[in-house]
Amino acid sequence: MKNWKNGFDSRPSNEAADENPHTMTVAGEGRAPEPSHLSRLAALAGISSRDAAAIIDEVGTAVARWPEWAELAGVSKKSRDTIKAMIQAG
Repeated sequence: MKNWKNGFDSRPSNEAADENPHTMTVAGEGRAPEPSHLSRLAALAGISSRDAAAIIDEVGTAVARWPEWAELAGVSKKSRDTIKAMIQAG
């Protein structure tokens, strides 16, 4: 099992040598889901477009605070910086 405080593997698990591969798609998009994919998924779940937009905004605000949350959780600086760069790249 991976010790997530000491390392982060940025490869999708189907590209990593991993015993328990995990993949996820959002409204059919797996590599780079965008807000439109999230909105489509919300509609399928019966969430109004207004509520979906508010939730997407709230999550975006929390993700923007990644460095703060990660430091509080004890994530290594190297992993924090790697993940921060991935978030910023979109």
